Amino acid sequence: MIGLGVRFLALSSSSYEDARALISLLLGARKFARSMGVTSASYRLVPAYHSQLDKGAQLFHFGFPDTWVSLYDDDYDFRKHDPIADYVIRTGKAMTWQQAIEEQDLTPQQSAFVASMKDNGLIHGWAAPFYGPKGREAYVTYSFGREITAGDAQLLRT
Repeated sequence: MIGLGVRFLALSSSSYEDARALISLLLGARKFARSMGVTSASYRLVPAYHSQLDKGAQLFHFGFPDTWVSLYDDDYDFRKHDPIADYVIRTGKAMTWQQAIEEQDLTPQQSAFVASMKDNGLIHGWAAPFYGPKGREAYVTYSFGREITAGDAQLLRT
């Protein structure tokens, strides 16, 4: 997916060099995350002032099961019911997936989304909002493939 990101970013970026620099940054972040024990991660860019679930979101990820990637990337009607992404942006704070799920009254579609997460082994994860210039928001999430512990605190602060 990261290779495809270069093409999409080049179309929307002010320059191909900017897109390449962002891809380089994302690859470096992936290398660092893996060195810290992260088993899967996702980062998304969306147009300014749009939902994290916007159809035009650019998704960058690694380590997720192929069945999940196909479902999340290819089925927008499924992805738009993700109860975590926009919630994390709205609250403005980092939290575990479980916290984000438990703090909301989920719709039936969001509950089905969460059930699908569990079916794909996506149980213990962490998510955080990122904010940039000109109203840009981004969302990052990752997991260790196991329950998050106090020992993970350093990475979560990084």
